[in-house]
Amino acid sequence: MTRTLLILQVLVSIIGAIYAFFLVFSYSFFQSHDYHDTLAIIAKIMGLIEIISIFLSLSLFFFLSKSPLQTHLIAGLLIICIILPFAERTVYFGLKKWDEIQFSAHNKERTLAIQKEIEEMRLDIEERTRSAQYKPYTGNESLDFLFKIIDSDHGYEGLPDYSDTTMLLAQQAFDNKLIDPNASVHGEKYQDLDGENVYSYIAEVRNVFANYYLYDSEAKNTKTILEMFIKNGANTKTKDRNGKTIIDYVNRLKSLEKLEQLKTAP
Repeated sequence: MTRTLLILQVLVSIIGAIYAFFLVFSYSFFQSHDYHDTLAIIAKIMGLIEIISIFLSLSLFFFLSKSPLQTHLIAGLLIICIILPFAERTVYFGLKKWDEIQFSAHNKERTLAIQKEIEEMRLDIEERTRSAQYKPYTGNESLDFLFKIIDSDHGYEGLPDYSDTTMLLAQQAFDNKLIDPNASVHGEKYQDLDGENVYSYIAEVRNVFANYYLYDSEAKNTKTILEMFIKNGANTKTKDRNGKTIIDYVNRLKSLEKLEQLKTAP
């Protein structure tokens, strides 16, 4: 019995020590495992309990007199060592499931908010177009409207890409002359680029000429919008404060698009 208990104790101690190390340290270094702050705290506590249980069981076995009470204590501590990993996994999957439920609820709420905003943009275009007092967008309003279009791919949030839908709204706004292709932005909100053309502001804010700029959905939408400006009469010879024309920005985005196509080609 003693020999069997010793073998069991050694095996459980080795496995428990490894798992305790995982519990105490993994949540500090591997954030992909950390679904919730509470889980990290619970895991660390369980790991410490595991280590203490191992230490006590070994101490009882090797350094104290053998007695029925001691045997029961050792058995109880070993049971704790065995149960704790399963308990931690139960907590892990429970909190993971809860996190998924919360994320799903957030996504649903966010999706409804995005769809509502797109519908409001559509209704605003219709109202401005049909109004007896024709009200085109100011330069500032055009900029706000177009940034919403450019940022309509919400894939980074785990949500759909609404670019196809919003690009139709942008085209509709240009077709109905709601956007002046040569309008400028003004006011405190845009004081860093006050007086710049709307298209220049878009290109500069998105750092189109930055070395780190990648051709993603945002860049693709930016290129499409700038091409709409050109198609609808933007002055292609006017240079901004960086000495760039709208053609320069479009050509830069086209070159990035070609590079991206080469990288993804089979």
